[in-house]
Amino acid sequence: MNKATATIHHRAGCNHMSGTGWVCVPECSQSYLAERPTIAMAGRVTAAFATGNIMEIWCQSPTGGESDSQIFYMKCDTAAQAEIIASQWRNRWDIIA
Repeated sequence: MNKATATIHHRAGCNHMSGTGWVCVPECSQSYLAERPTIAMAGRVTAAFATGNIMEIWCQSPTGGESDSQIFYMKCDTAAQAEIIASQWRNRWDIIA
């Protein structure tokens, strides 16, 4: 990406994340994600919940095995924000809270 696109982006909805780069809408031809390979995963999200301002995402093994799992932690600004994000993950993965 050149310096011009680092400060001005051509699609509404594309956001620049400090330290990460652009997070683009799907129709963006300069999408950062379009350049990344897609890797099929067998595991699924099994839980998503908030503990204070930390949101946890619990996942099955990415290979589908039952011997390992992964927990991702997302620090949020507030406990309310963490709960809203966890709720969206539960909705997306059809997880009953």
